[in-house]
Amino acid sequence: MKKTALGLALGASLLSAVAMADVKQYIEAGYNMDQVIALAQSEGLSAEEAVEQALDVAPDQAADIVSAAIKAGANADKVVALAVAANPNNAQAVVAAAVAAGANAQRVAQVALANGASQEAVAAATGAGAPAGSSSLAGTSTTTSLPPAPPVSVGAGAGGGGGGTPASPN
Repeated sequence: MKKTALGLALGASLLSAVAMADVKQYIEAGYNMDQVIALAQSEGLSAEEAVEQALDVAPDQAADIVSAAIKAGANADKVVALAVAANPNNAQAVVAAAVAAGANAQRVAQVALANGASQEAVAAATGAGAPAGSSSLAGTSTTTSLPPAPPVSVGAGAGGGGGGTPASPN
């Protein structure tokens, strides 16, 4: 009887804790990232919010976090941006995991580059792969860079500003 009451009290206290504590507790309890994201979503967090919290707790598992979130329906651009911005050194694994989870390789590459990833890491992850300087992603020549990545709101300003005159549609 005492064990049942203790179990119910513990369960209730876990359910009433803030979401960050739950994500942290799930990770520390050894749940895989698919389970962590699913549990966080069942508690009302968006997959993107769960990613932010999971990255705070386990930045070394960024690739698994991104993969789980994309499979759970998260916006791939946002979760890749969050993961790469948190640690650009994990960019290769993050981009590879995102692409393997079904994200568009070119878009993910652009987002990763815009958030601090090196072109070499992105090229290696997407299989775009020639050495730096000999080619680049998205079919551009070696004298140009990738087009700007679509804006992703992760707390930083939305820089940018034109420059140049658009070509005539004729």
